[in-house]
Amino acid sequence: GASDTYINSPADNVMAFRTSGSERMRITSDGKVGVHTTSPNVGSANAERGVLTISSTDSAGANNYGVLEIQGHSISNDGALAVISFLDHTSNNATIQVNRQNNSGSAKMMFSTSESGGSQQVRLTINDNGHSYHNGKR
Repeated sequence: GASDTYINSPADNVMAFRTSGSERMRITSDGKVGVHTTSPNVGSANAERGVLTISSTDSAGANNYGVLEIQGHSISNDGALAVISFLDHTSNNATIQVNRQNNSGSAKMMFSTSESGGSQQVRLTINDNGHSYHNGKR
């Protein structure tokens, strides 16, 4: 393997992943994860918060931004491509879900929440044509 690709510990209880001689990902002693940054938790969430920071290159000559990609592999229309779940302990209280709509090039996005003790309901859907449906009504 390449001598400039390795895992090291740049500080006590910190793990860093390096490729081409540069740090690409870091896990801090309190479990915060940073991709393309040596300083996860830019927003200063308190120690009890789980944090994933994805950073861009900070250069004065460009408007760079971080990207989170979630790749699904749906083989049928209306099949889920990705879900982001918001949980309170083990209770799934809300989701943002993207489903394939009519073919592999179209999708719809659904926002769901649950009431106390109830099951999750889709509250807002945005279809591939831009039409939105609130509680099932356009």
